[in-house]
Amino acid sequence: MIHNSFQLLVILMLFRNFVIEKYKAKLPKNPIIMSKKINVDYIGAVSLTNSGRLEYRQLSIPKLFDEEMQSLDAMFENNNRAIMDLQDYFQRFMPKSGSEAKYNYCAPHSYSSSFEPSALYPKLYSFNEYQISLAKSKENATAKFIRECNVKKIEDLNTEQKRILDDKILEAQLDTNKLIKGNFIRAARRYMQAFRYYSFLQEVKSDANNKMYSTENFGWTTFKYPIT
Repeated sequence: MIHNSFQLLVILMLFRNFVIEKYKAKLPKNPIIMSKKINVDYIGAVSLTNSGRLEYRQLSIPKLFDEEMQSLDAMFENNNRAIMDLQDYFQRFMPKSGSEAKYNYCAPHSYSSSFEPSALYPKLYSFNEYQISLAKSKENATAKFIRECNVKKIEDLNTEQKRILDDKILEAQLDTNKLIKGNFIRAARRYMQAFRYYSFLQEVKSDANNKMYSTENFGWTTFKYPIT
């Protein structure tokens, strides 16, 4: 309960800090202000100090599985690695069977952005789905090249044209592999951000001295902060 106007003023000032943090992307650019992102790099909290005063703090979110995610990024850049490699590696430290299917998590988008989906566990391709995608890219590359050569079928191509077609097929399949891996790595990064945030949020909530904390929930939510 809030007992007097002074305490109400303190709460309003602290709440103002949350609003500024959430919408600071709209402020004039400043490398110091933009260096960290709320609910990505830290959780904003209003905490009770030993002296009985309330203060706003930035609680750094632990970078769980940071080395593993860096290795995953390296695999994405490696053309010799397929989506199956990325999936298998990701599931070693974040198995789907023991993970949340999704997190109700806005970041890195602002609340004023158009609707963004929750942070979903990355789509896992079966080997058959992957092969079908590669086959489709080969089919499309072949059909396009045949049209460009003004012939009706592969057999009508000369030796040099067939060599060029092989290169185009390889390029198309590499592009398809890169696209699939790119979709996976983006989903994995966002899912990891959400996992880190919600994992640390439980610790923040469990500390009775933390009276308020920043949130990333979608939709309307009712909050009750027992300040005293």
